[in-house]
Amino acid sequence: MKRLFVGIRLPPDLQSELARRQGSLEGARWVAPENFHLTLFYIGEVPDDIAREIVPALAQVRAAPFTLHLGAEDYFGSRKPHALFTQVEKSEALETLAAKVRHLALPFAEKKETRKFTPHITLAYLRDLRAETLMEHLSAQPLWAPLSFDVNAFELVESHLRQEGPLYVTLAEFPLAT
Repeated sequence: MKRLFVGIRLPPDLQSELARRQGSLEGARWVAPENFHLTLFYIGEVPDDIAREIVPALAQVRAAPFTLHLGAEDYFGSRKPHALFTQVEKSEALETLAAKVRHLALPFAEKKETRKFTPHITLAYLRDLRAETLMEHLSAQPLWAPLSFDVNAFELVESHLRQEGPLYVTLAEFPLAT
């Protein structure tokens, strides 16, 4: 079985910049910078033979390169926060790419995702943290310079869950072209 998702990896300079923004927050398990990514679609656990079928399906995606702009930090979980993330500004190009990926990957998915696509980059997973504490943390953060990066490809990624954090292995890369 393989645990898979389709995503956009961040360039090393952006990984470093986001890592600089990680701080001390009790109850936060910080994401390793090399694991920063934007998930386009979570496939879940699938048998190896099914995983091999996903690559030619995703190779059908046609989309032009585009630029992504990162926004402010925010969190998921209104009463019980569970993830701290950097917002990714929505764009027509990103929405179109995500919709194409979803359409082609959905038949292979472990379960049918019902949540709306919310582009973000997870910075930390949170445990036993009150929303008020997190809001205080966010309001104490300095104003960061806006970040952006060019997206020239997306990837099919296998996630290996480990005690020290996940290991992401790129199984296939799909270049974007005009």
